[in-house]
Amino acid sequence: MRFGEIIGLVREITTRRVNQRLAGYLLRRFDESGQPPPVAKVTQHNIATDLGTAREVVSRRLQELEGLGALELRRGRIVLKNRGVLRRIID
Repeated sequence: MRFGEIIGLVREITTRRVNQRLAGYLLRRFDESGQPPPVAKVTQHNIATDLGTAREVVSRRLQELEGLGALELRRGRIVLKNRGVLRRIID
């Protein structure tokens, strides 16, 4: 099972940009939260590890998404504000 996850991560890293991977990751986390409004309880370090990138890159991309009105950053949590912005980034 773990080997399949690694192959999937390598495939995603080589075919998708960081902002696309981040948007998809966040949407999955928001869907798992089951809270209104959707909240992802996760650190930037954990996101970076899960996406195979640096925390600094994740920090910059999250700030850009916040500036676009897609989400609100809080300590240890990310609140979804506009799902459509994330979907457009993925597409």
